[in-house]
Amino acid sequence: MFWRRILWKRVRCAFFALAVCAALLFGFAAGAQAADLWVLVPIDTTSNTGDSEADAYKIGSQGQLAWLASKVNGGEAYGGKYFELTGDIDLGGKEWTPIGKGMTSTFDGNFDGKNHKILNLKCNSDGELVGLFGIIPDTSSKIKNLHLVNVSIDSACSGADTSATGGIAGIMFGEIDNCSVTGSVAGGQSSSFYSDTGGIVGVAHGFVTNCFVGGSVTGGDSTGNNRPSSTGGIVGRLEGPNAGVVGCSVEADVTGGNIPASNAGGHSNAGGIAGLDYSGHTPNISNCYASGNVTAGQGQAGSNAGGIVGLVSLLDASKTAVSKCYSFGAVSSVSTGAKRAGGVIGQMDDDKGKVAASYWNKNAAGQTAAKGIANDTPSAQEPNTVALSAPDFANKDKFDRDADGNVWPGTGKWDIGNFMASTWIYPASDHSRPRLLAFFDGGGAVKPQFVWPTPNAVSVRAGEPDKTVAISALDFTPGQISVTGATPLNPVDATFTFSGNVLTVKPKATTALGATSVTVSFKVGGADHSTSFRLNVYEGAVVPPPLPTQVEVPVATPAGGSFAAAVDVTLSCATAGAEIRYTLDGSAPTAASTLYAGPIKIDATKTLKAIAVKAGMTDSDVLTQTYTITPGGGGGGGGGGCDAGFGLFALILGGLYLRRKRG
Repeated sequence: MFWRRILWKRVRCAFFALAVCAALLFGFAAGAQAADLWVLVPIDTTSNTGDSEADAYKIGSQGQLAWLASKVNGGEAYGGKYFELTGDIDLGGKEWTPIGKGMTSTFDGNFDGKNHKILNLKCNSDGELVGLFGIIPDTSSKIKNLHLVNVSIDSACSGADTSATGGIAGIMFGEIDNCSVTGSVAGGQSSSFYSDTGGIVGVAHGFVTNCFVGGSVTGGDSTGNNRPSSTGGIVGRLEGPNAGVVGCSVEADVTGGNIPASNAGGHSNAGGIAGLDYSGHTPNISNCYASGNVTAGQGQAGSNAGGIVGLVSLLDASKTAVSKCYSFGAVSSVSTGAKRAGGVIGQMDDDKGKVAASYWNKNAAGQTAAKGIANDTPSAQEPNTVALSAPDFANKDKFDRDADGNVWPGTGKWDIGNFMASTWIYPASDHSRPRLLAFFDGGGAVKPQFVWPTPNAVSVRAGEPDKTVAISALDFTPGQISVTGATPLNPVDATFTFSGNVLTVKPKATTALGATSVTVSFKVGGADHSTSFRLNVYEGAVVPPPLPTQVEVPVATPAGGSFAAAVDVTLSCATAGAEIRYTLDGSAPTAASTLYAGPIKIDATKTLKAIAVKAGMTDSDVLTQTYTITPGGGGGGGGGGCDAGFGLFALILGGLYLRRKRG
């Protein structure tokens, strides 16, 4: 009996130990899962009405952006409402559910990124519509000034009726303007309809303007019903009479999806700008370029690769499909069946449509024939595409002339200046080919922005000739430019006159040494814009000092988000010698705010705002990060709650067992 009691005691102790371990194990697992979930932070809808751009709802954290997604996917479309970002948002590579993920849960509002960034978007959704947004069906909606950095979008859609994938949106009926996407975008598989993949948008029923894509775009497969797979650097498929792409730039490789043997009538279409152009606007695609490699996939009825567009299928032969565009990379098809690869267009159905003043790189490999348009029967529009050697792209005069060396008539002329013109530039650090002004500064750096002034500063000297400044913008309208508030402050004294879009700065005889900022307001496409430059006045041969620049925005590590315990946040700035000032109460930081001297411990929910400052430079933009502290990882998903409950149950069960045995 004595040994039996000893044995039972050991069994009971072992059972209790197992119960405790189970409680701890599942409790920790529950906390870990909860930490990975989005913590929704409601947007303030009391301070703003959202009824206009001036009164837009403000979004400043990943929690608020996730809250918007949850509301829209719950049935709130926000028709006619306006939203804007107040700062950069780092999504941290956590799985994202698109805003408006299905046909019954759509986003019908407007979204202005204010030229802020959304970083590290990851979306592997198995839905039909994949991107930051899923579907935006309202033709009056507009997404603008939004830049996605380091995206990882890989649609897990498999066997659905359709698949539409894009960095900004899966399907868009309104307008997308001044947006950029860098990273990788990969489409999903469709079973009975189209599979469309674009760096910006999968299917565009409206206009995409002034957008940039860098990285890679890969199409999904189309498996049935004689439907194609269409992949483009900007848009997979242009659809309808109001669709088009203007002023867009692609520096990404584009790879088309495949068509299996079961889809005998399916095409694989891939284009540097668009995979399939099935629209009716004139021109559909203009003032665009693509510099990456374009590869169409396996096709059954055909495989079409084009430097600008894979397949053009217009209902109206009078419409212009492509105007003032060029492709620079290799264009090819991997299909073992019928395939076409053209420097500008892969295939133009029935030769319907027109092409104007467009170029392709004849030194790039892969074209199935030395053609700009790779129709089986030579296209009547072929003379409007010009094959240039790679070195020719560095010669601005080549872009003023057709294949015979004659200057393009009328509006066909590209108008590229030695340094800058109204739309195109030759960046100083990369003179190999023209770049769209909207996306590159004079040094060749990518600058996604709607307008870009020629200089950051103008220097004049008393007694020397006048200086001119070209105010450059896409779709600039002559006669719509004017100076407002440009009278220089003392001691600078000068006059300003305009001729077209060129501002002449004339120093007066009494001009004194000094400097000031000159602001110029003008209209582009009827919309108001402004830009500014610094005016320096010198005498003799004095060398101007370095141009003033803005301090880089501070970076917070880790980025804002949800944490189960206190977190130490470090701040850094890429500008050497800059100091960082910050607040934790949500107020705007100034040069007099708390000086950052080391890691900041945040043990309760707070909003961190910071700026970087340096003498002689403009203060940085404001960094805004919200840290939500939820001790114990509370509020986890269903799986986490179940695991924690099991651990508690195991702990109680062990205690009851001991009590019963003691009794």
